[in-house]
Amino acid sequence: MGYPAGRWIDTTEYEIASGIDRFHLGDYPYALLTGLTAAVGYAQSIGIENIAARNRTLGAYCRQALSQVQGVYLYDAKQGLTGTVPFNLVRVAATDTVRILEREGIVTCVINEAGALLGLRKFGQLELVRASLHCFNTELEVEHLAEVLTRTAYDS
Repeated sequence: MGYPAGRWIDTTEYEIASGIDRFHLGDYPYALLTGLTAAVGYAQSIGIENIAARNRTLGAYCRQALSQVQGVYLYDAKQGLTGTVPFNLVRVAATDTVRILEREGIVTCVINEAGALLGLRKFGQLELVRASLHCFNTELEVEHLAEVLTRTAYDS
């Protein structure tokens, strides 16, 4: 327990706060808040609209590149609007695809029903791989993703 969940009365006695403050687990994360402040400043220096435009461009580029890979199925409710690209590779479990990509230095994740039940049911899938592109990613990284998926699809 830490501030503001309670206050010390004496060396062997404390008083738990009333109200919502009693649920605080410890002191404020000042280092994290400093990092957040720097990240917000960085994003503002680039420009939020520039970041959004770059993410849309990368997402569209990734969708186009992956649509050329035989055995990749794209699942997208709002195609081209974001840098989040959900897909599966035929005959390869999403968890295996993520592991294969990780060995190649590509970070993706598995979307499962615990995190996206409605979307997965809409697509008739139990899990998907998610590539989450952001303004700092490059077209070369997208091409590397498509190349690794091409090799993996060919091998499976």
